Amino acid sequence: MTKSGFCQRCCGHVSIFTLLLLVLGTIGCSQPEDSPLAGPRPAVLKALKESERLLNAGQWKDSEAILQKKLAPLSPLSPVERWERHHFRARYFLHYNRNLDSASSNIKSMAQIGRGLELPAVNLATMLFCEGDFYFAQRKYEKAFRSYHKGEL
Repeated sequence: MTKSGFCQRCCGHVSIFTLLLLVLGTIGCSQPEDSPLAGPRPAVLKALKESERLLNAGQWKDSEAILQKKLAPLSPLSPVERWERHHFRARYFLHYNRNLDSASSNIKSMAQIGRGLELPAVNLATMLFCEGDFYFAQRKYEKAFRSYHKGEL
């Protein structure tokens, strides 16, 4: 008997069993966010949606502030989350502000992330953008974004 009143034989089996459970519980149970292609976390999606709502209401400064404030504690962002943040900003600069330098910067960031994730639609859109075909580039980015959310990428 041990001091706690249990026999040593049972305690030995219990500790081995507990150890096995701990080991088996960690093998092959990687979290979805461990994958570079895992979807964005719900908090990131919520921040992006809230920023987009403000953006659509014409409040860009508030939209950008919300995006920065809500995404800062969630760092580091996964590649897909970074891609979505740059996608959001590129859409703003193309649609609302017509600031092609800023849009270009965000699109180049998307392309770098896209190459890392092997997103061919992103690379095609980048090529179109660099050739000056902004309308079709934007359509390709939107298609890549929708395809990603449908799980087709």
